[in-house]
Amino acid sequence: METCANCSAEGHTAKNCHWNRAWMISTFGQRLRLAREERGLTLTDFASRVGISPGAMTKYEYGRSDPRMSKLKTMVEVLDCSADWLIGLD
Repeated sequence: METCANCSAEGHTAKNCHWNRAWMISTFGQRLRLAREERGLTLTDFASRVGISPGAMTKYEYGRSDPRMSKLKTMVEVLDCSADWLIGLD
């Protein structure tokens, strides 16, 4: 399996890395969904790993709600990405 030169994640290349497409993605929910899907995680599986309901996860991805800091920290750990990138500061 190939490792991305941009973000060090396995399963995709630098050409289709989320870091290259970040300029098109502006909201937390869009970035959250992109990172989750790039790692091959279903919404239900990711929600379970984070310790939230799939309904809460849907609200985050559609921008209807924001996670608590403790859940954001867990999301970053599960996704192995930068919190700055995920919330749109990077």
